[in-house]
Amino acid sequence: MSADAPPAAKAIRAFIALPLPDTIRAGVADTIRRLERLLREVRFVRAEGVHVTLRFLGWTKADTLRSLEEPLRAAAAAYPPVEVAVRGLGTFPERGSPRVLWMGLETPPVVATLQAACEAAAVAAGDRET
Repeated sequence: MSADAPPAAKAIRAFIALPLPDTIRAGVADTIRRLERLLREVRFVRAEGVHVTLRFLGWTKADTLRSLEEPLRAAAAAYPPVEVAVRGLGTFPERGSPRVLWMGLETPPVVATLQAACEAAAVAAGDRET
């Protein structure tokens, strides 16, 4: 698995993510609509595609994704739903022309534990540690 160019064998760019609650997704959609009017040269993502990335996998083959299903399902089942709040707005990279606009989220500590479980599952499936 790699974030670089696609491998010769069929693969997709993949990541492990949490969906956002509908209320936050609606607020993100509203923010995107307002910013699009001000920043016409910027290409924004669709609001329905906004998520919390727990682990970026890069170019990943289907068999690797299948091997991740059970450990990720088990990790997700071990944690209750959580409340999140939007806290902050920024861009990166920090230097040069920004390519990404991000919205920060305040999450409870259990999300970091879930992220660590996702990291462990990815490494066990053959991905390098981040």
